Amino acid sequence: MKQSKSKININNTAALYLRISRDDGLDESYSIQNQRKLLQKVAKEKGFVNLIKFIDDGVSGTNKDRKNFRRMIEQVENGTALFSTVIVKDVTRFARDYIRAGLYIEELFPENNIRFISVGEGIDSAEGDNPKKWIIDEEPAKVVHRIFNEFLSGKGTDQIGKGLTEDEILTPMNYWASKGLNRGGLRNTEKPYYWNTSTIITILTLQEYVGDVINFKTYSKSYKLKKRLKNDPENMAIFKDVHEPIISREDFERVQEKRGKTRKRKTSTGEANMFSGLLTCADCGSNMNYHFNQRNPDIKYFNCSSNNNRRGNCTQTHYIRVDFLEQVIIQEIRRLTKFATQYEKQFAEVIMGNSKMTAEKDRHNKQKELNSLIARDKDLDNIFNRMYEDNISGKIDDERFAKMSKTYTDEQTEIAEKIKMLHAELEKTEEKTVTADMFIATVRKYTRIKKLTREVLHELIDEIKINHAEKLDSGETVQIITIYWNCIGAIEIPDLPKIPDVDVTVNTRKGVNVKYAHKLSA
Repeated sequence: MKQSKSKININNTAALYLRISRDDGLDESYSIQNQRKLLQKVAKEKGFVNLIKFIDDGVSGTNKDRKNFRRMIEQVENGTALFSTVIVKDVTRFARDYIRAGLYIEELFPENNIRFISVGEGIDSAEGDNPKKWIIDEEPAKVVHRIFNEFLSGKGTDQIGKGLTEDEILTPMNYWASKGLNRGGLRNTEKPYYWNTSTIITILTLQEYVGDVINFKTYSKSYKLKKRLKNDPENMAIFKDVHEPIISREDFERVQEKRGKTRKRKTSTGEANMFSGLLTCADCGSNMNYHFNQRNPDIKYFNCSSNNNRRGNCTQTHYIRVDFLEQVIIQEIRRLTKFATQYEKQFAEVIMGNSKMTAEKDRHNKQKELNSLIARDKDLDNIFNRMYEDNISGKIDDERFAKMSKTYTDEQTEIAEKIKMLHAELEKTEEKTVTADMFIATVRKYTRIKKLTREVLHELIDEIKINHAEKLDSGETVQIITIYWNCIGAIEIPDLPKIPDVDVTVNTRKGVNVKYAHKLSA
């Protein structure tokens, strides 16, 4: 009868796992008593009638020998569990080691039809492919879209914040307060529309906007310290595509790339130039700094940030006038649009790069290397699982397990980077035709361009490399500028009848005429 009763009630039975340790440094809300109250309330709301409690009091979450935790897990592994669901306050109550937590949550429980609920993170595996949903509020989602779009169009974080302030958009803290929600933290009640740069940066770096969930972002060194410290990325647990995204992964990665390699330089007056963040030194790769002439503020220029710098090693200034650069870029855009629209077939062939045979050979070699790396990655997963089982059974001690884990984890990290790189290279190879069509559509908008703007520059150009001006044997001084267009990189525009020449010269402050060149003549 007891067995029959278990079979009948098993779907209405949940296991509540409760744990606390002095090392946690947590407040009263994490006590066993309060955890029990919370989990019983959640279980009742979820429709569970019978509750089985597994409690480890005073035991660290890093201790895999927790008596009642092991008893609960063994019942699942042996198929003797009289519960269909495991409920915890948060994932850290369950396991501090995110690798082990992942093995239980993503493998052991699904394989044994055990539902997993974590109240703190809002995880419920019964909700299908989106166990940790964000309920998207359309009003602030529009603001997030605006921030990402304006940043990608070339605006800086201070400019974005100023625009939001002028349009009287409530800051996140004040928005939640207006909805009667207390999200914690400080808010400026006197200036509810004032957006500072740090808020914009936080929004631009929040990976959750692409649909991911990130656990173990912070940790505490000791139970005596209340301060939570930022965790290293390798110690975080990232679950991709868990909930509906607000921002596309492509746009998010483009933003991170821009933030990583560009820093908008301002003058002492706070002025930023539209070229800021796009220019790099052709010799050392450093960003170019923006300045203006103290005696004549109308003369604005860039030079290499590593020149005349204690830590820098660039031996030349790579000085370039902004008015000179503007004329070069606008004329090169006109040449590009003529090439793309008047000679569409040749343009597509140029950006396709090498011949189809060479491209196919390159693709084949990359795919072969990728397949080999993926196979090795799977082998490492299997090795790690077997090694973990040996550690649990006592065949491998903890010290040996830790050393071996680090070795294999380091190898997998390196493999993951190579796989990511190869995927990106293969996508570029396979999408070059599509890229040509998309880029042609983009440049068509600027066939009659008369004035450069930040938006135009960032839509068309990825990077501009500046060489130091060089005096030739003929006595002429030229400066090579190389433009790397978005998606297609630097290309050689041929001399064709319908494509105009570029002829730009500037007289420098030293009385030298400098002429633009896209390359030195042979």
